[in-house]
Formats: sequence, C-alpha cells, structure tokens
Amino acid sequence: MRVHPALAFAPVLAPVLAPVLALGLTLDLALASPAFLQPDPQRWRDSQVDGWTPGPPPSVLALRRENPEYDLMARTFLVLALADRALGEGVPAAEQERLLATMDAAIADTLAQERDHGQTRYLLPYAGRAPWRGTGRSLFVDGEVGLMVGARRLVRDDAWPGELERRAAAITANLGSGSALPLAESYPDEGWTFCHVLALLALRMDERLDGADHQAVVAAWLAVAR
Repeated sequence: MRVHPALAFAPVLAPVLAPVLALGLTLDLALASPAFLQPDPQRWRDSQVDGWTPGPPPSVLALRRENPEYDLMARTFLVLALADRALGEGVPAAEQERLLATMDAAIADTLAQERDHGQTRYLLPYAGRAPWRGTGRSLFVDGEVGLMVGARRLVRDDAWPGELERRAAAITANLGSGSALPLAESYPDEGWTFCHVLALLALRMDERLDGADHQAVVAAWLAVAR
C-alpha cells in the first residue's frame, strides 16, 4: 500500500490553510474582504450556527463542488472549533446549547449523507477505479467522523451513543488489513499520514469516553511511523 507522508503536519496547518484554500478555489470576491482576512471569531461562529439550520450552509456546498474531501473536512473542523468554544470557561449556557445543536446538525447530516450514498460521498472519483486491499472502508472517513462525534461528546456526553465505538472498531479493523504494516487505506491501495493521525485521535477519544484500550494499536503504528 502506498503511504503519503507529506501531510504529517496537516492537523496543525489545516486551520491556517483552510481559509487560503477557500479563497483560492472559490474565487469568491467576498472572501477577500477585510472581514474575511481578519475574521471575528464570534461572527464566524454565529454564521456557522445559523447556516446549519437545516443542512449545510452554502460555503460547505461550494467547497464540495471543488472537492468532496473538503466537504467532510469542513464539517470536521467546524465541530472541533465549536467544541473548543463550548468547553471554554465562562461560556453562557444558552450559547453552549446553540453550539451543541449545530454540532449535532452537522453530525446528523454527515451520517445521513454517508448512509444514503456510502463513504464515497466524501471521496474523489478515483476511489471507485481500483479494488481495496483491506476492509474496503476509508480511514479518512471513519477517522474524521469518529473525531466529530468524540469532540461533541467531550462537551456533553448525551448524544450519538455507540457511534464512536463503531468507528473505533472500523479503524482498528482497517489498520493492517491491507498491509503487513499497521496501516490503513483512505483510498484503494493508498494511505495518508494525515488520516492516520486523525484516526488515532478518534481512538484516544474512544478511550476517554468509552473506557476502551487501544494502546497496542497506537504503539504499533507509532513504531512504524518513527
């Protein structure tokens, strides 16, 4: 299986690069305004909260037209950002409820799209042009969905029962299924360091929230990565 290490630092760079990618790809002059280049975090959160009622906002749909991967990544980083805010000190209860409702709306739509269209909903077309070597599931999709659900439950553990456990089981079954190494495919015969990092974070959340033990899986992957 081919492994691409180039995105090893993507979890750190993605929040910085995502607006730049959006600016360059959508060619929307509104994105070049001072309000975009120097965003107000509260205004951005408000726009996202209002935009997800119901379904994804136009900005996410625009990203999808450029690349279906961006669709899923936009949802993932939105949920992470809203969870980070909701876990902050002094956040009013009413605001936290709005943030939780938006996270739930994003997760619900993400799962519905996957249920109706399969994991290829969030993959580029070449995902269907070659056979999978392993379980036939995408580590990219399972890892990011698991991360979304885990982040939401870290704020308040009262939703999406069993979903993180199912994703963790899919991740651990996938790792090593198409290779002698503890690696997994995001596309047929293709794995990405970035996807492995996010999937391992989802496993760590499963340990925290559900009492699972994935240390052997994590240790095996780190031994190869190093």
